Amino acid sequence: MTLSSRARLGALLLGTALSFAAFNSASAQVQLPAIFQGTQPGDSIYVDAAGLEALGDSVKLIDIRSAEDYAAGHIAGAISIPNSTLSIEVDGLRNQLPAWDELEAIFANAGLSYDDTIVIYGDNLAGRSFIAFDQSGFEKVHVLQGGFPGWTGPTSTEPTATVASNFQLTDQGVQIVDADYVQANIGAPGVVIIDSRDADSYRQGHIPGSISIPINLTHSAATVTTVEPLVAALAAAGVTPETKIITTCGTGNVASNQLALLRDLGFKNIVLYDGSWQEWGSDPSRPVETGG
Repeated sequence: MTLSSRARLGALLLGTALSFAAFNSASAQVQLPAIFQGTQPGDSIYVDAAGLEALGDSVKLIDIRSAEDYAAGHIAGAISIPNSTLSIEVDGLRNQLPAWDELEAIFANAGLSYDDTIVIYGDNLAGRSFIAFDQSGFEKVHVLQGGFPGWTGPTSTEPTATVASNFQLTDQGVQIVDADYVQANIGAPGVVIIDSRDADSYRQGHIPGSISIPINLTHSAATVTTVEPLVAALAAAGVTPETKIITTCGTGNVASNQLALLRDLGFKNIVLYDGSWQEWGSDPSRPVETGG
């Protein structure tokens, strides 16, 4: 890391530390992402190149770009599982999880097992693929900071050979909720709904009581650029690690990335409303607020 990079990270950590000071004593458990504070690799979802190397030999690198992009060049040793197979259209809703048996077949064909450490990378936001692995019960799932555009290590155009496994999807997650769950929790004590869409979309219509924290405050393409605006917004809303957080957006895509970063910040009581605004906003029976 260059001196200027260290200086930028130092400034970031100082500003974030000041924002954390606004939290009450109950939030003392909150930790910064390991990629920013230099903790042990594997402690966070987002890992950098050094963290990837330190994860050990059980790592399975998953390239979620298109098959064409993978063939043109990928991180050496990476397995191709395009995001388009993990995030599909279901009943007219985009960016939804495939059926469990479909996911099971995808992971088995890739030769994966629950013992694997999964590191996902693409050329943009990787949260949807993260959710696919996370909700399928993989316990060690990471996202490579910067993705393929930020990679400076060895690359290859040769496909990585895999041997199909007998993977069985037995440990499904339960962190995805539906519209009825969200509506039942509007205004509920100890619950906050975070809308990750851009501010204009939020003003045009949003779930009542939800707070706007646009994903572009913290993410740019495949990179987490800062955590300070997110930390400050959570502090202003009185959110603590004990708060139930419901993440939502337009289609469930950017909210998945928000969820991953919130996990790295120490928040564990998080669920994803996968239908998000594409479902909520098209249902006239659901309440809607406008304005900022």
